[in-house]
Amino acid sequence: MSTAMPFEQDPVQLRQRAHECCHEADVAFDPITRDTLFALARAFEQLARLAEAKGPAPERRQQDASMGRRDRGADRANKASD
Repeated sequence: MSTAMPFEQDPVQLRQRAHECCHEADVAFDPITRDTLFALARAFEQLARLAEAKGPAPERRQQDASMGRRDRGADRANKASD
């Protein structure tokens, strides 16, 4: 059995999970379930802060860098046509 890395440490997705946990906690009847869901929400928020502190994942940095090169190339092409 393999364990996949969820969300690839994306702060936006981690915060979305925190929001979902809070919503579920708000409608939960059982106090233990409610407390557990709020604890999960706090944990997801902490993971989001840690992910932001680390910066983008290596795959994302590589993707952003390659997109930047393409964008600069497009800018050069646009300037050449002027």
